[in-house]
Amino acid sequence: MTGLEAALAGAAVKEGMGPAKGLIAKFGRPAYDRFIVELCQCFQKHVENSYDRCRYVKNVLYRDNSVELKTQYVNILFEKSGSLISDQDISKSIRNLSRVLVSGTAGAGKTMFMKWLTLNLIEELVHHQKIPLFLELRYITEESIKSGFVNYLLANTARAEGRVSMDRFKIGLELGQFILVLDAVDEIKPAIRDSVVDEIRIFLRDYPQCSVLISSRPDEELESIQELSVYRTQNMNQDQVIDVINKLEFDVDVKNALLVKLKDGLFQEHKEFLSNPLLVTIMLLNFDHSADIPTKLTSFYRQAFEALYQRHDAAKGAYRRGHHAGLPLDEYEKVFSAFCFDSFLDSKVEFSDGELLDYFRAAALYCNVSSSPRDLVLDAMKSVCVIQREGLDNVFAHRTFQEYFAALFLSRYREDDFVDQVKDTALHWRNNNVLKMLLELAPEAVEQKWLAPSLKSTAYALRRTKDGTLAGTTRIFKAFYGSLEVNIKTGHIIGFSNGDEQPGGRLSFIGMAYNPPISLTRIIFRDPPLFASLDDYIEENRGGDFPDNIHDRITAHGPDDDDDDDDSVETIDIRVEDIKWLMNSSLPKKMSMVKANFLKFYDDMADRINRRSSAMDRLRTRHVGRSPIRRRK
Repeated sequence: MTGLEAALAGAAVKEGMGPAKGLIAKFGRPAYDRFIVELCQCFQKHVENSYDRCRYVKNVLYRDNSVELKTQYVNILFEKSGSLISDQDISKSIRNLSRVLVSGTAGAGKTMFMKWLTLNLIEELVHHQKIPLFLELRYITEESIKSGFVNYLLANTARAEGRVSMDRFKIGLELGQFILVLDAVDEIKPAIRDSVVDEIRIFLRDYPQCSVLISSRPDEELESIQELSVYRTQNMNQDQVIDVINKLEFDVDVKNALLVKLKDGLFQEHKEFLSNPLLVTIMLLNFDHSADIPTKLTSFYRQAFEALYQRHDAAKGAYRRGHHAGLPLDEYEKVFSAFCFDSFLDSKVEFSDGELLDYFRAAALYCNVSSSPRDLVLDAMKSVCVIQREGLDNVFAHRTFQEYFAALFLSRYREDDFVDQVKDTALHWRNNNVLKMLLELAPEAVEQKWLAPSLKSTAYALRRTKDGTLAGTTRIFKAFYGSLEVNIKTGHIIGFSNGDEQPGGRLSFIGMAYNPPISLTRIIFRDPPLFASLDDYIEENRGGDFPDNIHDRITAHGPDDDDDDDDSVETIDIRVEDIKWLMNSSLPKKMSMVKANFLKFYDDMADRINRRSSAMDRLRTRHVGRSPIRRRK
């Protein structure tokens, strides 16, 4: 009997535990026993492979060998509705009926947490009797999702031979026999991301008894899904930072020296840049390489790349030799940034050996470098360790390296289509860090050449919009939103949709790219609600121009985890044609707030552009007629 079969059979003995209760009630004991055998034959291999995949990890410090995840993992905290929640608490709740979205910025340890939790679920199968299905969503393809999310799940977790029927699989999902662990929605290819998210949304509603854990970078669309409880990763405190450093396999003297500085005030001075495990690891690398501690995110990555590139030779002591391609640091950096930009636009985060050679060949050609693609690849993998082997593919040591170098490429780009390239890159992959880093590297170019011109017409139109009127409220709504999702019992706006061509579609992530982030459209979630309740609002405004089918548009969702009862949450989508009957609600006031917030952002940006322009005019006036090189007398 396998470990999985033993765990599920043990549940049957008690009959009242976990999903066994519902399955035995549906099938009867003998049929349940046969069903369990089928499930074990079908999913045992996936569980074993998931355990092996999650057990070991690599990072930028370890050149050739993986290390056990549990020797490196540092417990992290999450925030939900103002309360701090531990990773252990989430691990416990997911074994029961929980639907959780873990939201965190790049490097916050989401994937480490998902793997740590998967290991725990597998090791403690006998206690919860649910089958964990661990999937990394970056591997999802357009072809694999065509037949629906449930078909995708079965095809990518079940053993081909002995696979259970779709009907039997759905019964297991309906009665809570599985825990889905879906890592990195943000890494789904942009072309199919929206359709996959829609499929996940449908799945959550169709299978309310199935426990689900999803991870992603911050994403308003995902966070607005009613069935998901959102847990946001929190910045690490000093004790957690020290724990990360102590667990890293690195020179003990260097680690101790950094720990002394952290305790002497370095943590307080740089705690913004010590917020997650990745940045702590990079700081250790930078500290070993240079006494300079950078104060910008992009400086962290620049110094890390320099340290990794130069550490290759330093590690060889007296027997130094050049890098495989024989390029100085600045030349290789240009090639690598071209490779990162090209692959980023292609939504590529993993590569076959042949694909990697093709990308580096194109990058070398663009940079007019004669080094062989094979040597350039070897330097990326062996000298700098920013590309590493994972199974049969090659992947970035961390996706943020790709984003930093894509931003670096753009910051140096001088062709006429600069604006098109920036726009395509910023809008290309939802919640990417390229725009954030580009705003650090070249804020003048981004704001003056792209953002200000693209938002100018919206600002002009909104300045001539009269707040509180039907026409004004409608114009603001059209500019920023496609629809609003509203809880009909409380009147609170709990989600919204928009298109990328609307300013709202761009501003939802443009604001997050600034430091500190600027909330440009989420202010609609604040109190007051639109109304006390939809029925009360209709009663109070009897005779208003309400749609005849207004109650037919109400959608029921699963229970809200924040509620003590089991009542479903009912919502209605508010569209532009509904504005007329909502003029007595708080909607006009909320639209006025959105307008004011947007115009402040635009005016502040215009002031920065004007100040930079004035400074350049003064410089030109001072140097008119003079050579850039001092003339000899």
